Amino acid sequence: MTILLIGPRLTPSKQPGGIVVSFELLVNKLREFGYDVNVIDNAPESGVKKMLFPFRFVFELLFKLKSCSHVSFHGTARQFVFLSPLVVFFSKLFNKTVSLRKFAGSFDAYYFRSNWLCRTLIRYSLTNANANFFQTLYLVKFFKRFNKNTFWLPTSRQRYLGAKRCFAFKKRFIYIGHVARMKGILELVEVMKRLPEDYNLDVYGPLVEKDILQFLETSRIMYRGVLRPELVTAKLCEYDVLVLPTKWKTEGYPGVIIESFSVGLPVIATNLRGISEIVEHASNGFLTPIGDVDKLTECFLSFNEDNYRDFSIRAHDSFEVYDIDTTTKFFISKVV
Repeated sequence: MTILLIGPRLTPSKQPGGIVVSFELLVNKLREFGYDVNVIDNAPESGVKKMLFPFRFVFELLFKLKSCSHVSFHGTARQFVFLSPLVVFFSKLFNKTVSLRKFAGSFDAYYFRSNWLCRTLIRYSLTNANANFFQTLYLVKFFKRFNKNTFWLPTSRQRYLGAKRCFAFKKRFIYIGHVARMKGILELVEVMKRLPEDYNLDVYGPLVEKDILQFLETSRIMYRGVLRPELVTAKLCEYDVLVLPTKWKTEGYPGVIIESFSVGLPVIATNLRGISEIVEHASNGFLTPIGDVDKLTECFLSFNEDNYRDFSIRAHDSFEVYDIDTTTKFFISKVV
């Protein structure tokens, strides 16, 4: 069976984000399971290539449709308006089954904010697809009204097979993500001013807002640069707790939380709709209100030598449903 996957590819010219990593993992895992996979990159580049992207996309879609049995589109909110209707229309025209997968969260809010035409295009795609997949449970519940074959396909990561982590709590905290105000970096600066000097926090990720570096340099936070995706999990093993105080309300299931669970790292994260589905407060981590420095500081101080082992074990147990082997087998069961 040949599956045509349409999604964002990992290329040397792009900074890989969570959705790119998720898509590449699925591509590789399907091939590992013995499926013939063709791929179309639906992430346009800049300049002239971006202007020509719609024409290239349609041409490549029509060319590759002939040899596939199933078409699977993986996209963002805007792509569900402008690209998924084309994918569904041509797949049906060529008598191919088709599935759609929406990355990230808050697609229900995007749907409500959209004009009549955009909502119509989204409904057309979802209604006529053979299966739809959403990253969060609340989106599955909302969009099931358009198609009963609507399923949960969470962010997935590869199980880590490296050295086993120890359960000693050494007050080593880590942040991995875009270094920007909307990710809660300045709140972390304030927290570190309040914590005892034996608490350590290292920050990894691209400097989206360069001026933030001056705030980090005047605090006890160490900025460590950008990590390549394949090095993230091993790096997490060097720390005790992941911190992700994001203010970005469109967050779905951040991949770095799943990676943390894979090595038994509990998490401190913002109490957003998507994150609260995977981080259970006072079980595999702690949830904190957006921008609340007092509560965030409290979360840091909630871990100690006596309770850390239990938190770590529960975090590791949480990973099972996000294992790429598990999610890929579920995906296959719904599209093959």
